[in-house]
Amino acid sequence: MYVRGGSKGAGPRKPVWVIDKITAHMLRHTYATMLFDAGIDVKSAQRFLGHTDIEVTLSIYTHLTKFKEEQAIQMLDKHLKEIKTEPEKRLLRVL
Repeated sequence: MYVRGGSKGAGPRKPVWVIDKITAHMLRHTYATMLFDAGIDVKSAQRFLGHTDIEVTLSIYTHLTKFKEEQAIQMLDKHLKEIKTEPEKRLLRVL
């Protein structure tokens, strides 16, 4: 669905897209996920969202986005390449 905006004298009219059924709760989830994607530490995010329990922030409000997943894969790949090229950074085996 879209609504046409602007007055007659405002120049060419462009459609304005409206998405139905967006709730404040959805915006909170989006905000929390954006904080996570931006690299904001979880304690700050907890405070910004007003959560008393950090588990609520981590387990309910933050969602793994494709961006964050790809970033984590790249970080792991970089780390593994460093281990391969720099013997002093080898992984320690835990028995």
